[in-house]
Amino acid sequence: MKTTKSLDEILENVKGFRLQAIHNIKSALNNIARKTGEQEAKIAVAKTGLKYSEEEAIKIVNNLSNIAHKTRDSKATIAAATAIEKYGEKTARNVAYWLSYFAYSSIGNTKHIIEMANIMSLDEIVKTLEGYDEESERYYESVIHRLIRYAYVTRDAKATSELAKIISLNGDTLKRYNKETAVRIARGLLAIAYWDRGLEATKAAAKAIKIYSGEETAESIASHLAEIADATCNLEATKAAAKAIGKYDKETARDVASWLSNIAYNTADPKITTVAAETIGKYNKETAGYIAGRLSDFIHLHYASDNFSIIKLADIMSLSDIVETVGKYEGEAGENVIFGLLEWAEKARDAKATSELAKIISPDGNTLKRYNKETAGKISSELSAIAGRTGNLEATKAAAKVIGSYKEKAAEGVARGLRDVAFYTKDAKAVIKAANIMSLDKIVNIVGRYERESVSSITKGLAHIIYLTMDKEVVIAACDLVNKVGSNLFDILDSNEIVKLHNKRLDKLIETKGDFNSVEAYLKSNGELPLPTRYNIKSYNNKVADYLSKEYGIKREIKDNQLFMLFSVEKEERKLFAELMNNSYEKNRKTYSIGLETGEELKIDRNMLPYFSLISVIGSRNISNEKEALSTMAEIVGEKAVNRARNAFNSHYKNLRNKIIAYVNNKDINEALKLLKDTGDEAIKDVISTSEYRNLSELNGKNVLEAVESNNPLDYDSRVQIACVYLPSNNKGGVVDYCKDKRFKLIRYDVNGNAIGSAICYIENDNFLVDSVEGHRTFRKKKIFDAVYKDLINRAKEYGARRIIFSTNVYNDTPNQFIEHIKGYGLKSKRIKMTLDTEGYLEAYKEGTQGYILDFSG
Repeated sequence: MKTTKSLDEILENVKGFRLQAIHNIKSALNNIARKTGEQEAKIAVAKTGLKYSEEEAIKIVNNLSNIAHKTRDSKATIAAATAIEKYGEKTARNVAYWLSYFAYSSIGNTKHIIEMANIMSLDEIVKTLEGYDEESERYYESVIHRLIRYAYVTRDAKATSELAKIISLNGDTLKRYNKETAVRIARGLLAIAYWDRGLEATKAAAKAIKIYSGEETAESIASHLAEIADATCNLEATKAAAKAIGKYDKETARDVASWLSNIAYNTADPKITTVAAETIGKYNKETAGYIAGRLSDFIHLHYASDNFSIIKLADIMSLSDIVETVGKYEGEAGENVIFGLLEWAEKARDAKATSELAKIISPDGNTLKRYNKETAGKISSELSAIAGRTGNLEATKAAAKVIGSYKEKAAEGVARGLRDVAFYTKDAKAVIKAANIMSLDKIVNIVGRYERESVSSITKGLAHIIYLTMDKEVVIAACDLVNKVGSNLFDILDSNEIVKLHNKRLDKLIETKGDFNSVEAYLKSNGELPLPTRYNIKSYNNKVADYLSKEYGIKREIKDNQLFMLFSVEKEERKLFAELMNNSYEKNRKTYSIGLETGEELKIDRNMLPYFSLISVIGSRNISNEKEALSTMAEIVGEKAVNRARNAFNSHYKNLRNKIIAYVNNKDINEALKLLKDTGDEAIKDVISTSEYRNLSELNGKNVLEAVESNNPLDYDSRVQIACVYLPSNNKGGVVDYCKDKRFKLIRYDVNGNAIGSAICYIENDNFLVDSVEGHRTFRKKKIFDAVYKDLINRAKEYGARRIIFSTNVYNDTPNQFIEHIKGYGLKSKRIKMTLDTEGYLEAYKEGTQGYILDFSG
């Protein structure tokens, strides 16, 4: 009684506590005495609780009262109080709560509670948990809860102390991270430890995590490893996952961790998770994330029905020759190879067959060793896709054999085309037949004539025709069209249109590009225009001129390609286009040399051009004149073209020299040129055709870039300039609105008489905005971009602009490459506020136009 009275006196004299608080504490202490039957427990709890503030004291004493209530044991209550007393205020509250929580889970097991409390009083554990004093006491996933849970489950003081060191904020694993990240990592490690009494998996996870200095990466990996442990309840699966993850850079590690977590979650199977982790871990950083994702997808689809096949698939993909083949590729190529190999392995379920496919698509194999690494990667991904889609190695071998008949870019195109056949048909026989057609000598020879930059589109287009028809005659006819129309045939027409043209036997009429445009215009008109025949094809535009004038009011001469573009729009829209064409203009024509490094504007004496074109072919006794002529013509048509013309003349037409010289001496240059033209030699005509520049506004030549402002909507062809705002695409806000709004300035760029590029510009106040520079792939050349850049600056100045803005908000390949090119000029990127109040489509943002700026105001 004396002790109780003394305790009452202590409680009554506690400073700062409200009477109600003292009453609550007394009530809890009395409950402890009743439940344990001893005053000693009551005193120990009072001593512990009264160390803290009023609010915390109430919580701690009440939790200890709960322990006494559940254990009815003085020693257990005192052990808990002794442990709690070692902690600071916030931590003590949390420790008290969780000791009380586990006391409820251990009713009747007093010894268990004492062991747990004694563990929690160890200095190493106290030191660690004091770092986590800001966590909420009732947060179920808190560090304190999870560490006490580990002590409760294991009752192993040594292991719990070791775990405390691992999760210490000052320990080797967590000291490099900020506190928020460290707390989250610690929770993940503790979740793993719950299933890992020996801490092997936890240590492996900690080792993997501390490789990564980035908070987000480390936190993500810890979380995913915890999910794997929770899902599989297995330390071997977690160790295997940690080992695999720790091999990679942070991006790959996060991907691998995420996919392995998905696998564990979807299967809850430690064996599958372990096998998947071991398989993934054999791949390099370029492909590990992708194979992890593909395995996860397959497992998600097949787990419920086919566990054996999942493990078999992983085992196949871990074979050394397959891993070695994949490892020889990087980036997208590696991903595509894995996709095809997995798709094949899913179908074949045969390790030997999958290894055979790996040999076929190896960059060191018979098919691919002749190509550079980039090309080999593209072809291998297509071959593996063919195998995966068809489930047939014979089709893949047939494809590989024919692909090997082609050079780099052509081979890529053939591979892509055959892959398309496999993709759409999933039929091995169709792929084999397509490969046989593409192996025909005539097709191989025709494809081999074209430049690297266009051959890929030709081969892909031919392969698509094969898919549509499986008829070699149609494919050969398409090759003949390529010869007649040019390498951009498949930029102008899709494969379906070419098949349609052949089926109507209209391809027999086509000898030139003009014939081709006339035939296509007829097809687009759905019979509205007269039927082209061998009798009218050469004068088809004249034949339809009266009809166009009467029906649509067209007063100007319309070019072949413009006729096609006009009939590519709906009939009710054609009169609008005709009106815009009739009222259009061409102005501010400028000529640039793209044969010179500087891309400067050409200054050519028109009167001397006929003479220069003549003597550049036949030569001159006046060495100075000949040298000037050769230099001038090389700038216009290119040095190779001049040399071809000279060689042709000296080889076949040298007998004309005296007649030509006689005309020259009589100052009759026209007759001299006519003699050369009458030879019909294409090489000579390519050079002397420039002599007509004196009578025409356009100068044609491979080395000449003609720039002219035009608001004729039919001047801009989306099939060539690859911009959806032009015809025949005719998207909303496109070329019609540009031509109707005077603030838009459309600049057309021609090379050798062909419009291959354009600039869409917009003037607002003192700003000259270059919204985008569009163009064909042949437009994407440094010298052309240099000339275009200078041309646009000149035009901006002529319009009185204070600045020119090259918008960086662009989408297509050509605009992006142009922007990349002009970065080299050292312009500053800024955001300019412009209203952009127009119906015309602009890629620049109204809220602020971001672009490279050149100020003219100084």
